[in-house]
Amino acid sequence: MFHLAFFRKIYVLNSVQSICDSLAIDVYEANARICLEVGDFSEFNQCQSCLRELYITNPRSENKFEFWAYRILYATALEDTKTVLQEQVEYANTRAKDAMVRLALDIAYACRAENYVKFFTLLKQCTYYGKLILHKTKWALRFKAITLMLKAYSPAKFPVQKLIKILNFSSEKAVRLWLNHIRVIQKDGYILCKESQKTIRSPRFKVRREGQNGVTHNVL
Repeated sequence: MFHLAFFRKIYVLNSVQSICDSLAIDVYEANARICLEVGDFSEFNQCQSCLRELYITNPRSENKFEFWAYRILYATALEDTKTVLQEQVEYANTRAKDAMVRLALDIAYACRAENYVKFFTLLKQCTYYGKLILHKTKWALRFKAITLMLKAYSPAKFPVQKLIKILNFSSEKAVRLWLNHIRVIQKDGYILCKESQKTIRSPRFKVRREGQNGVTHNVL
């Protein structure tokens, strides 16, 4: 938190003095990354607004497209389709070809189409900071996906282990903990699809990042 407070003081000073050089860009970019680390998305958004202006006056900035991709992912996380489309048009007009921006646009499309298979495939290619932006989106799509799967495969059973790859979990233990929390019925390594449609519930908790030992839940 010391680093966050330190950078805030610096970039406030930059704003007051209207500094628009590479140093200001470095400060805003560093602060934006720290905001993602601590989950301060309001501050992150402010940094992004400042960076957008700074990149106009410094078009050759090294990380311009990285933070452009983050803007698209942030709008995706907010389900702000209008902003995503605006970013897409603006990017197309530049005729640039950047892998991070292209990936962000593909992820946005997958979310809009609720194509969870494509979303989780693309999520694996995301940068660390991109995954932080999409953290809540990831859990929301997992719940939508399992709800659809229960209906699609009912009255049959579905192997729990397959969800590791489909929904991008770190381990079978992580999958089982999550299924237990949303009250999906499991038996002998399988999900009972028909029975689970009556018991499944939307999670009302904040989910921390997955670790090697599974999923940790933080109750509201």
